[in-house]
Amino acid sequence: MDRFDVPVVLFTFKRIIPTRMVMEVIAKVKPTSLYIFADGARNSVEGENEKVLEVREYIKKAIDWDCEKNIFFSEFNKGCDRNIREGLDKVFSEKERAIVLEDDAVPTESFFYYCRELLDRYQEDKRIQFIGGYNAVGNDSKISGSYAFSKTPPMNGAIATWADRWNNCDFDLKNWPENKRKNRFDSLYFSGELRKRYIEYFELSYEKKSTAWDYIFLHDMLDKDRFGIVPKNNLVTSYGFMDGAYHPQRKDETERFKEMMTASEIEEVYPIKAYPEVTRNEAYDRMRQDKLLAVRGSFIKRRILDVYLLIKNVAYNKLPRKHWNMLKKIIVRK
Repeated sequence: MDRFDVPVVLFTFKRIIPTRMVMEVIAKVKPTSLYIFADGARNSVEGENEKVLEVREYIKKAIDWDCEKNIFFSEFNKGCDRNIREGLDKVFSEKERAIVLEDDAVPTESFFYYCRELLDRYQEDKRIQFIGGYNAVGNDSKISGSYAFSKTPPMNGAIATWADRWNNCDFDLKNWPENKRKNRFDSLYFSGELRKRYIEYFELSYEKKSTAWDYIFLHDMLDKDRFGIVPKNNLVTSYGFMDGAYHPQRKDETERFKEMMTASEIEEVYPIKAYPEVTRNEAYDRMRQDKLLAVRGSFIKRRILDVYLLIKNVAYNKLPRKHWNMLKKIIVRK
């Protein structure tokens, strides 16, 4: 097998089990260029430094093939979004393209070769923002070929993209006020509930109240009228629900999340069918959006959760901690 010449980037923190799982697959592919950005421990979290050091010791020993090693251990905790933003800024100042993985996204081997072929195919086609590893619906006939073009694709820690897409991204969302005023993205969402949620995400990012890099990159995609590519079958399994996850899910979300974000047993995507036209697969997008809403439960459960979040935003800093924890148990847990 030829040497894998697409740079691979891994962002990690303190979870040794998923980090090991991701690295074991990377080691099978043996990329010629590997970047690893390991965030630092938080002084306020007891025992976290030991977990961070365990991950770092493992990383030092895990790279047993000849490659360009670029390993960066942060001396302090940057946080997930800053670690990724600064890391990709460095990668894309040096490389024209890359496969990007977070430590809770465990890829199949096919994912790497799928990304490489599509990175080659669409490098000069500026209508494509990124290539995703998930379709987040599981196996479904809505995608008839090897992949589909989506306006609302999942990102979730496993993508491939190009330096020019990243380096020219509008991280300040300068066009968001005008896009919002003109309701420019409204037609992309098939429910008012989901539309409202994304408007809130973009608004928070514009106001610098959120630093979520994926929503910023997604806004840039929509602003430039681009697409994300999603595979017919999930080529990555998410472990974002594991203990210690940076963005943990509620208990009643976990099973639905696992169903949507687990790699298919049918992972083979070859031969990859070349599409003559870059057009949106609306049937896929509709299903993806329906499943995205359903992760939070039924309509009634989602309304209860909205009430909970409203109470949290207003009362979190005012209620005694004991009373707050009691209220949270009543509203959130099954």
